[in-house]
Amino acid sequence: MSTDSSPQNIVPANAFENVSISGVALSTIHLTRGKPRRNKPDVHEMFPGAPPKRLPSKLPPPGTMKLSLRLGKKIGYGAAGRIFEATIDYDHSSPELRDMAIPPLVVKVSRRYKADNLAREAYYYEEMERLQGSIVPRYYGLYEAEISPECDFTPWSKDKLRCDHGCHHPRDDPSNTQRNPKCCPSPSALNVLIMERMGGQLSLVKDRTKALRSELEALYAHLASIGVDHGDVRYQNILYAPAGPDCLPSLPSPWTKKTYAWRIVDFHVATKTNMSSRRLAFQYNQSIDILLWNLPRDSTSH
Repeated sequence: MSTDSSPQNIVPANAFENVSISGVALSTIHLTRGKPRRNKPDVHEMFPGAPPKRLPSKLPPPGTMKLSLRLGKKIGYGAAGRIFEATIDYDHSSPELRDMAIPPLVVKVSRRYKADNLAREAYYYEEMERLQGSIVPRYYGLYEAEISPECDFTPWSKDKLRCDHGCHHPRDDPSNTQRNPKCCPSPSALNVLIMERMGGQLSLVKDRTKALRSELEALYAHLASIGVDHGDVRYQNILYAPAGPDCLPSLPSPWTKKTYAWRIVDFHVATKTNMSSRRLAFQYNQSIDILLWNLPRDSTSH
């Protein structure tokens, strides 16, 4: 990777059209650029108007580069996916990538039957394009593939063979043709998100509580200002900003011009809302009060 992290040499968020991942099956999994899924906005009658419109993108036209990744150990998990550390295989990626700056990456792999959840999360990372690198991690796209029933796909090895509505996975009952496409995605659908790797989880440091509260309120105020309701304010979803010689520098907030020590992650249950930014920020602050009250003294680093 190039050490030149000048803006013109940084890999754009939409640079990759095709992605291949190895280390999770006997053969390499090939994925193509996916389509984020917008969910129904949360409209409150007591607030006038619709949710704020998305700010215009500043990205160049979608690129056609190829990215090859080898997945390492699992470093996190949640209801919708599992997060793996990832190493770029430059020999099988687009050659121009060697001369461009890209940070250490992670790959979030959808659980079986949860591909739509990651497509929804991808929508919100694109919604928050202006906040990437300052409030939320840098995001490098959603990619999709179909996993053959015969494929020994390691991340799904412990997932249940039925969706939440009782539909069977083909390996569980190959004769079943009763799956309702309206109730769950295809059991073979895989979505992955590629993102900048963060630091460890939030943990309570007594003499920094006031500063911590102030910073968390500022982070969530940014989400409130664009009408994004995170929906999952927990310490597991607040991570240290990346730090290290291979990391890209934190960006200043486009609104406050400050840099922050934390990032908010995990938007698979997020919604857009027409709630006023003031009211949404107040709601966030209440959640932060609860979070800090129940915060463990130490938490496991990612």
